[in-house]
Amino acid sequence: MLSNIDEMNLKTYTVQDVSRTTGLSRSFLIKLEKKGIATPSYIDPKTGYRRYTIIDIADILQYRLLREMDASSEEIAEYFNDRDNISGIIDRMKLRRNLLNRAIEELELRLNKEEEYMFSYVELPDVFCYCGTESFVTPKEVEEFTIRLAEEIIDMGYTRFPYEPIFSIRYDTRDKRQGDKDKPYTAKICVPIEEVRDVCGSDEIDAMGEVELIQGGSFFSMLYHGGYSKPDYFNDVFGRFWEELEKRDLKVISEVRAIAIVAPYVGLDIEPNDYVFRFAAMVE
Repeated sequence: MLSNIDEMNLKTYTVQDVSRTTGLSRSFLIKLEKKGIATPSYIDPKTGYRRYTIIDIADILQYRLLREMDASSEEIAEYFNDRDNISGIIDRMKLRRNLLNRAIEELELRLNKEEEYMFSYVELPDVFCYCGTESFVTPKEVEEFTIRLAEEIIDMGYTRFPYEPIFSIRYDTRDKRQGDKDKPYTAKICVPIEEVRDVCGSDEIDAMGEVELIQGGSFFSMLYHGGYSKPDYFNDVFGRFWEELEKRDLKVISEVRAIAIVAPYVGLDIEPNDYVFRFAAMVE
């Protein structure tokens, strides 16, 4: 292990050398330096010429790696300024990794262009949500209620949380695996929002919902891609999910979530046979 950089007798390189080997422009390297990232080992006080060592170049490549991993400028600065206290950036990277894995699953399923089910285990985070509970019969009723709930968030001044889609928590699911397409079922619609703070105008609104912290955890998931134009499609798909839970002898310890991959904030111009959503149940 090399413990003393001063004793290594390292070669030094010009900013042009470093630009070429890292793929970053000279002006960008200077910008990083001003942010306290990738500071050259030596700057001539008279000429301003910069000399970098392989250690400095390693920091610059580390910066590029973090950027490729979609770390923000603030996160990268946090990493370089306090490398002994990086638990926050690790947690945020894990969140992004989880989101990316879920997105890849969803896109691969849609690529197939046929009705298909995909089963997996996913980690869902704790998330603040603006929630409203109602009884529904048809998917259209769910859609209309969700839109009104999302509009109310804007009126109340809450900030939507972009990393998690809208989802519903469907009650009585253990007893109504197939259900009755003409009989109402109760569900809580949850619209993720940023961490709760005081908002303007919330006291003047006769609110449909309220803010709740919905707990995450380990979930067994069924991702579904297919049509929603046929009558009572939801219960058929839901029954397939419970069939798989029983087949695997999994013990469900919470009400099932229906996570709307295609939701009002995405847009409504989706082909009827290109719908994707996910059922998720917390299991032991």
